[in-house]
Formats: sequence, C-alpha cells, structure tokens
Amino acid sequence: MKDIVLMGHIVGGFPTKKTSLQAAQGIIEAGAKYLEVQFPFSDPSADGIVIEEACNIALKNGFKIQDGFDIVQELSQKAEILIMTYANIVFRYGVENFVKKAKESGAKGLIIPDLPIYQDEGLRKFAKKFHLYVVELITPNTTQERIKILSQKSQGEFIYAVARAGITGSKTIISQDLFDYLDRIAKNCDKKIALGFGIQSYKQIQAIKDKIDIVVAGSYFVKQITKDSSKRSLFDHTLKLFNP
Repeated sequence: MKDIVLMGHIVGGFPTKKTSLQAAQGIIEAGAKYLEVQFPFSDPSADGIVIEEACNIALKNGFKIQDGFDIVQELSQKAEILIMTYANIVFRYGVENFVKKAKESGAKGLIIPDLPIYQDEGLRKFAKKFHLYVVELITPNTTQERIKILSQKSQGEFIYAVARAGITGSKTIISQDLFDYLDRIAKNCDKKIALGFGIQSYKQIQAIKDKIDIVVAGSYFVKQITKDSSKRSLFDHTLKLFNP
C-alpha cells in the first residue's frame, strides 16, 4: 500500500485575503504537503461553479496579482506551494516577470491548465531558469505517446492526472475505467501521479490509494471555505479526508 499525500487548494483572496490565508493555514496544519494557491481569473475554463463563483467574489473584493504573491510568500515556509492560474494572467503580467516573481515569493511550481506545451511563450524555459517546475496535466483522452512526452518534459517529481473529462466540482465515480487509466499512466510515465478533479471523500481516497501518490482536493476545500473559512474548520475538514 502506498502512503499518499494531500494537495489542498484555495482561491487566493476568497472570501478575503486574510480569510484565505487562515483557511490555507488550517489545511496545511492538518497535514497537507502541497497547496495550490489559485490566482482568480474571470473565465476559469477548467473550473466548475464552486471555484468560478469563488474567483468572481475574490475579484469583486479587489484581488490583485500582488495579493496572490503575498499569500504564496506567507505560506511558503509551511508547505510546498504551487501557483495555479490561467495563461491570460501570466501573459498579461509578462511571462518571465511572472515566473521570476513566483520564485521570489517562494512558490515551488506552476499549474496552468490552458497552456499548450508547444505554445507556452517561453514559460517552461523561464521556469527552468528560475528553478520552478511546471506541472503537466494528463487527461483520460491523452494518448500513450503523449503521456510519455509529458513525462519526459515534466520538470517536477509528479504529473497531474485529471480524473475525468469536464470541469472541477462534480464528484468523480471510482470505476474500473479510472483504474485502467491510472495503470496506463503508470506504465508510460516515470513520475509520481497526483490525481484531482472530483475527489471529495475518504471513501474515494481509500479506493484509489494504491494507484496514486498525491490526492488533489480542490472544490472540496473551496466549498468548505464558502461555509466557514476559519482555520479550525479547514483543519477539521482536512482531517476528514483521511480520518472520517
């Protein structure tokens, strides 16, 4: 049996900068090794209604890119922080400037789901220059050949397996198809496997724990933050994923 670790997720600035920090601290203190800090975007194409609404609230409340970097810097000594955002934000900020600032803020890596591997405007080159890794995403439709390519190009220790087609938020059905998909990745990839999209319960994690190395819970945490963003609440909900 593998010992799997948790990657939590917050939307920076949701519901406020202060409370998003408090929520993140609760997730980390309960045992998350990794934390995605999402820089909100007005059209988060990979995200469902829960995260989309959180992004809209953060932006309405005045979130700025610098706020995201501030949050990363505050948390960077407590967990391995990854910045998750969309290509438009990176391009508008300036690719090299964004990567450099991410590094200076203490981030370890970047997750940019809508950034093509061969049309990245130099992002992966700059990430290598500043010693950040870019997390490559694999989906159920990714071919065996492309899995090998993504594994080879991945600069970090893991790749991100998207559990199903579609957007975040809906619960993922743990099925033989999912097991087969994870086996296909393992056979064609020499990286650890992080699995996300629709992971919301202890029961799901128990079903897949022998197939993956990192479980990613995104909408699960944003839902809890929507109800109660206190550090204690997020600490308790983090524990429930592994100790019901």
